[in-house]
Amino acid sequence: MIEITWTEGEHLPEYVKGGTLGVVDDKVVYAAGCRQPWRESETGWWFEPAESSWYPLPPMPRGRAYTSIGCTAMNALIVVGGRWRQRAMPECFRLHRESGAWRWESLPSLNQARGETAASAVASLVVAIGGGEWERVRGGAFDPRTVTMVEGLDLTRLDEGWKPLAPFPGRPRAGACAASAGEEVYAFGGYDCWFEGDTRRLERLKDAYAYKVRTRSWRRIADLPAGLAGAAAATCHDRFILLCGGAISLADDPGRIVQSVKVDPRRRVLVGEYSDRVYVYDVATDSYSLSPGRLVHGLNDIRVAVMGEKIYAAGGENSDVTLSNTSDAFQMGEIRIADSKEEGRP
Repeated sequence: MIEITWTEGEHLPEYVKGGTLGVVDDKVVYAAGCRQPWRESETGWWFEPAESSWYPLPPMPRGRAYTSIGCTAMNALIVVGGRWRQRAMPECFRLHRESGAWRWESLPSLNQARGETAASAVASLVVAIGGGEWERVRGGAFDPRTVTMVEGLDLTRLDEGWKPLAPFPGRPRAGACAASAGEEVYAFGGYDCWFEGDTRRLERLKDAYAYKVRTRSWRRIADLPAGLAGAAAATCHDRFILLCGGAISLADDPGRIVQSVKVDPRRRVLVGEYSDRVYVYDVATDSYSLSPGRLVHGLNDIRVAVMGEKIYAAGGENSDVTLSNTSDAFQMGEIRIADSKEEGRP
């Protein structure tokens, strides 16, 4: 069993949701996102754990929101697609650190523009799964049926660009989350969005899949306990994938979600939140469990990253229109793997 003890960390310097988070050179980095007041952001921040302090990053080449849900590869943060001025974009960027200086560079563009894609990497191969075009008529969701291919980029062969990979075996989806373990990329949940006449339908999905890089093939893994979208995934000990936050569908209605209301003690206002649970997927047993520790703040479009025995969660979407439904929350967790005797306790 994975136990996580969550505490509130030093708040982000801005209110933001839907950016990207990773670990570069043993620093936690957060970039892009939809910031208050409702603007795709080019700003970013890096966190020094030893000082518990945030510092500014150089701006991205262009603002982005709803980018890939966190992807670190070859000691660099990879930003895959995203939304800019209400349109999904194909551009991709990489952030790395040289001699203490941060530097952005452009990567080859995707073949298909997409926001809210799930991305993860095995060694030098970055895999982009799902995502979609922003649905501009009614807003509030991406249309995953505009994305028809899984794409891969080998960071050691940038001249070859993004290449189509084996087709995704499940339904189209945006807002899924992905993480890697061993030589496989794992993708969980997400949502499908479609129209029936003038009515938009949205269903949060609970199916999950694994892509094996060596054989270039997909396999279906155990379903999530419930439909889940907007969560974030990170791997610890190359075995356990932690699925944090997001919006969980009600058991009898995959179009409706579980929400809660709490008082923001700093602003003294009521704020709506989403899931504060952490599902743990065990690669070895193809099974899920619930970590007994809950997030301090249950947020959608949250971003997480693991470094050693610590997990970090930054930003995310709440229900607070006065702040563009954004959060400056920075949550830190201590990860503990229970021993075999403790795993058997009721």
